[in-house]
Amino acid sequence: MSSINIGNFASLSPEEQAKVLSGPALQPPDGVTSDFDHPANGTIPSHIALAIFLALITVSLCGRIYVRFFTKQLFIGDYLLIMIYATNTVTFAYSYRIFSSPGAFVHQWDVRMSALTSFLWNVWITSNTQLFSLAFVKVVILLEWIRIFVPKGARNFVFWASHALIWVNILFCIAIVVAYNVACTPHQYIWNKFISGNCDRANTGTENLMISVISLSTDVLAFLIPQKAIWKLQMPTNKKTQFSYIFAAGILAIVAASARLAMAVIRSQSRDFTYNNTSLMLCGLAEMTCAFLVVCIPALPKAFKSMKASKPISSMCSWKRPRTPGERYTTNKWPRSSLYQPRSNRYAFAEVEEQGLYPPPARFHSDSSVDLSVQEHLGSGILRTTHFETREEYFPNVTRTEYPRQYGLNGIV
Repeated sequence: MSSINIGNFASLSPEEQAKVLSGPALQPPDGVTSDFDHPANGTIPSHIALAIFLALITVSLCGRIYVRFFTKQLFIGDYLLIMIYATNTVTFAYSYRIFSSPGAFVHQWDVRMSALTSFLWNVWITSNTQLFSLAFVKVVILLEWIRIFVPKGARNFVFWASHALIWVNILFCIAIVVAYNVACTPHQYIWNKFISGNCDRANTGTENLMISVISLSTDVLAFLIPQKAIWKLQMPTNKKTQFSYIFAAGILAIVAASARLAMAVIRSQSRDFTYNNTSLMLCGLAEMTCAFLVVCIPALPKAFKSMKASKPISSMCSWKRPRTPGERYTTNKWPRSSLYQPRSNRYAFAEVEEQGLYPPPARFHSDSSVDLSVQEHLGSGILRTTHFETREEYFPNVTRTEYPRQYGLNGIV
């Protein structure tokens, strides 16, 4: 934004001011004519992308919160997610305004100078809210790693690595927000280029590059932390693979962060701010969506299962299947054996959400006894195994009368 410079606008005559305001916000390249009325744009695809991102975030968050309230296991991350969602809604609202006017992927020479102030104001709002939301949703993800992979009271690799990244995200967010908001003198010059001022305190292009680099780095590290913990567990390889799939949305977040870094490099080398800002915003929103999916996906199977088990939905499902003429209506079913436990990825999701994933404490190795206090860390699972042996002996010379209590009137009891 610092590249946009109108000069001493107040010193111009009213006629000259009117001419500047009706002119392009950037001088078009040679051979190109500004088109203010019907410029080439990507507004409709961008609006569709916004709707998809917001729908995915809303559905995943509602599923997680529903499970938390249903099981009465509210976590500090749930309250943070609600706050982040509220802030993120502001980001989506102002992004919609930007994509509506002047439009998405509209070249700056196709935008009138009079529309510049409102555009920069919307960009300033979205930049602050998106930075806050993205930083703190990663904090929630890391807190979730601690809840899932760290037993109560333990201090392992996941604990220290997650806490380090948490503070990196928080401190970096504070530093960038402060630098971004004190870059220009006076402060209003950030969005109002028609007043006298400058942005010599900080280079916004460099700030965007730093944000993209740190965001990509933290995405990669946040993805690797649970993978390291999962593959160190003592369980079959196919089980580890199932648990790894749960966090596969982190790969999409890394892809979005990489694309955002590429767009930040292009934006820093171009003066076409209105066009390049669209791709930067979309990449940031895609990364935000993937971050929500990472933290909310483990709870979704249980949410659908709970909804299906609810009385209104169960009654609707009971009317769904027509009965044959000779079939009697009954709600009784032959009880399925408790030993029958079908396994699939959705059960793996539930295990991660409810029980956590971490090896038992080192003291849990005895064959004859077990400290039951570890049950609060392990949740449900195998606490002790017992080995039985059976032995049959045959004595050919022994008669029935020698062991009368072993036989009844008609033979063996």
